Amino acid sequence: QCVGQEGGIVCVKKRMAIGAFVGAAPRTTGLVAARGATKCGYGAVSAMRGTPLRGAFAAPSSLDAAITPARVSMTLVSVSAARTATLVYAIFMAAGGLSAYSKTGSTMSFISGATAAAVLVASYMRHQLELAFGTAVTLSVVFAVRYFKTRKVMPAVVLGLISVFFATLFYCAIKRI
Repeated sequence: QCVGQEGGIVCVKKRMAIGAFVGAAPRTTGLVAARGATKCGYGAVSAMRGTPLRGAFAAPSSLDAAITPARVSMTLVSVSAARTATLVYAIFMAAGGLSAYSKTGSTMSFISGATAAAVLVASYMRHQLELAFGTAVTLSVVFAVRYFKTRKVMPAVVLGLISVFFATLFYCAIKRI
């Protein structure tokens, strides 16, 4: 029994769902049928085993060349999402610098926050995630050193953890993990 769903196909055999969606989201694991497979079973593959379906669900031989399974890559974060996250990170750094300046009058914190935010915005505008990654790693180290010197949780630990998070996010986007 086959049911069409969201431009894709789901094949059900012996009460066990097997098959794949056409043009599935990038986070889908296994193999999926290539775009254009509109009839049930044409080019469908088992999502559990990654093997082409056989028997009643198999595609006719004339369509085998036109509709072939395509491997979908798994990524934790897309490059476009990481690029957008660069702006969010820039806002955190600018807000941290401004907050430190308003509470303690620290000009150095204000300059550091503004500089980090400017570098991150430049990274966003130039499509350079590597620069954003380098900035996040550098700030992670700076905040770790600051924590070990002062033993104050705020702002070193908070901004340090935010920096580690964004460094991991940028690394995953760069390496397509």
